[in-house]
Amino acid sequence: MGLHCVNQNSGPRIALIVLSLCLIGPYAADSSRQQAQTNPSDLELVARIKASLAPFAEAGNLSRVVLVARHGLVLMRESYGMANYELNVPNSPLTRFHIASVSKAFTSAAILQLQEQGRLNVSDWVSRFVPDFRRGSDITLDNLLTHTSGIPDINGLPDYDASARNPHKLPEIVAKFANLPLEYEPGTKYSYSNSNYNLLALILETITRQSYSEILDRNLFKPAHMTNSGHDGDVSKPIPLAAAGNKLLRVSRRFPK
Repeated sequence: MGLHCVNQNSGPRIALIVLSLCLIGPYAADSSRQQAQTNPSDLELVARIKASLAPFAEAGNLSRVVLVARHGLVLMRESYGMANYELNVPNSPLTRFHIASVSKAFTSAAILQLQEQGRLNVSDWVSRFVPDFRRGSDITLDNLLTHTSGIPDINGLPDYDASARNPHKLPEIVAKFANLPLEYEPGTKYSYSNSNYNLLALILETITRQSYSEILDRNLFKPAHMTNSGHDGDVSKPIPLAAAGNKLLRVSRRFPK
């Protein structure tokens, strides 16, 4: 369930964001005046970062946008490489990037919001929300969140590459692994599995009666003023200023993350 992201509020004292993720909204405005006010230590920090990135940029191995900020003050905002080589379009601060599994953080946040509202608890069994899921009474939401469920990774299934070329709804995706044997007893091991977050997304939709896209937009993106971020779930809707890698992912129709 891919997301694209170019606008996000931030709270860290220092933020270095390499844009395979997203740009920070309040820093999207012209920052030349802000940058002129930086102190020597800030300038030294920026110089060191640029020096570290230079060899990769010179070798053509750096294709992203980098933003550095301290206390809301933009210290550096640089674009490297191309958003689209075929059309000769360079990356810019407005380029939108597909963030792939980084979207799991948004899924987790949406689950925890529902816990704050008393609509679920991470100690709840999966069977409470998806009654027909195999071993659902042995797997908690916390197991899903922490990749300790034992559910096989859908991305590793033999037919994944072929299936991922076609659009699927969440129930159809979950059905592909719902009846598979667990790889280990829940809570006894850690094993990264995209299936966990496919199932969490379905649980979000089941509880809220909203689409995954609507949940993120209403509860996360809009409150955080992430006005240029969204769920990349409909290939019929073009994404303006999207990097070409995003287009490739849209064509492949990867399963939701």
